[in-house]
Amino acid sequence: MQQRDYFLDPPRAGTFAHVDVFTAGVQGAIEKRIPIEDATTGMLHLRGSAMGSLGFGDVAAHADVRFLGLITLGASAGYRRVWNAYSYPDNVANTRERRHDKVNTATEPRGPKGVSWPWLEVRGRLVIPLESLWLIANAALRIEDPGGDAMPDNSFDWFHTNVHDAGRLARVDGTLFYRHGRFGAIGPTVRYLDVPRNGGRAGEIAYGLTFGTRPGFFRRDDLLLVQTLVDLRDQDRTFGWHVGPLARIPLYAMLIYRKSFEF
Repeated sequence: MQQRDYFLDPPRAGTFAHVDVFTAGVQGAIEKRIPIEDATTGMLHLRGSAMGSLGFGDVAAHADVRFLGLITLGASAGYRRVWNAYSYPDNVANTRERRHDKVNTATEPRGPKGVSWPWLEVRGRLVIPLESLWLIANAALRIEDPGGDAMPDNSFDWFHTNVHDAGRLARVDGTLFYRHGRFGAIGPTVRYLDVPRNGGRAGEIAYGLTFGTRPGFFRRDDLLLVQTLVDLRDQDRTFGWHVGPLARIPLYAMLIYRKSFEF
C-alpha cells in the first residue's frame, strides 16, 4: 500500500499525466521523468502544463534536474491570459476591499479585460531529511512580462495573491514537515517575496501551514494538498483573496486535489 506521505519521496521514473482540481480552477500536465544513470543519482523532469482558473489561464513548459533526491534546479517559461484583471493607478491602493467592491458593486470601475503577457522563472529546491522531520526550502526568481508593455502596474497577482508591477519577483519559502506514512505530512510554512511596487521594491513575509496526504480515493498516486498563508504586517490591506468574507483577512488559502496517471 502506498504511504500517505509518498509525495515527499523522490518520484519514480516514467511518463505521467496529472489532473489537478483546486480552489479556483483546474490544471492538466504531462510529465516525463528520465533517470540520470539511475534514479538514485538524479532525474530529469520535463513537463508541460495548462491551467484555467477564476481569474486567469496559463500555459507553460518546465524543466527540472534533481540530484540525489536532495537538490533540484529548474526553469519555466509560460504565457498568461488574465480575464479578470484588478489594477489601479499608482496613487490608488489596490486593497482587498476595493477589489471586492469591483466584483460586487458598481462603485468601482472595472480594470482592463483580456490582458496577456509571458513570464519566465528559474528556481532551486533543497530537501533536508531529518528522520520524521523534513525541511523543504525553495528559492525562485520570476519575471512577469519581460517586455514590460503588457501587464498593468499596481495589479493583483492571482498566483501569489498580492499586488505588484511588471518585472522581477524574488521568492523564498520553506516548510518543516512532520511526516508519517499513515497520516501524511504537515508543518509550518514561511514565504518571503520581494516584488516591484510603486516604482520601487517592496518585501512581504507570510506565515502559515501546509498539509498533504494521499486521501486514498484511488489505490495510488492521488494527493490532497492544503496551504494557508497570512501576512501579519499587511498594513496596506493588499495581500490575500478578495472574495466574500475573505476580503477582511490577509489570507492566502489553496486546496488542491491531484490524480496522476502513469503511461
